[in-house]
Amino acid sequence: LFFGTGRLIWLQFRFEDEEQYYWAGSWNFNVDAGSQPIPDAAAINPFGRLVAQMTFGFSQTNNAYYGISGIWRSIATGGSATCNFVPELIEPVTFTAIDLEREPAFVPAVRALQSATDSVNHAIALFAEACAAIGAERIVTADIVGTALDDVDSAEVNLVLIQALLPELINYDPSLNPDPLAAQLSADVPGISVELPQPPARPTIDLPIVPPPTNTPSDMLLPTLSVTIEPTSIPPSSTPMPTMPPLTTPTG
Repeated sequence: LFFGTGRLIWLQFRFEDEEQYYWAGSWNFNVDAGSQPIPDAAAINPFGRLVAQMTFGFSQTNNAYYGISGIWRSIATGGSATCNFVPELIEPVTFTAIDLEREPAFVPAVRALQSATDSVNHAIALFAEACAAIGAERIVTADIVGTALDDVDSAEVNLVLIQALLPELINYDPSLNPDPLAAQLSADVPGISVELPQPPARPTIDLPIVPPPTNTPSDMLLPTLSVTIEPTSIPPSSTPMPTMPPLTTPTG
């Protein structure tokens, strides 16, 4: 194994018939990397690549989760939200089946990340569709809010699971102990096996934004929640854009 950049690198090796690995500087062996790229062991052991993918995927999904969960939880408690800043959908991290076959300890965390990303994207898509409505139709029903809250709650559960698994995976050295951790992690999570079928894709979101019924008793009305449009700053040379007044939140 090689580690480092430039002309001086670290080398990992072990003596024949020994389980212990050792590190030594290339300068001890008069090895000069020069300007040539130094290969790593990713072709044999994808551990480092999976750690990097999981770390990146968790970071972007966690950040998006905090944004969209705040929006929907504010709406659910009777607040308003602006459509000027609709969060962007997350680009899912792609994992290869061969990497996960070689490092099955990552399977529970990968599944949790896929599920969290899917839930966050669904919650974002619901908000984007609500914002795409015009005028009096710019409302969301209690059913839509409930679906979005289910999404962010599911994402939170999976992100907490990743937070528990990722430090153990980062500290795990597959070259020294390739089997016990994989068995332990797979056993600790119900319903998880080392096989990785692709999760079913969510259907295309096409939920109607339904206005509240009229001329009905107040206790029969579905609660509706407003989405406020804030004016965007326009340079003086541009034609001003019309702004829409905020909608009030019906009570009852």
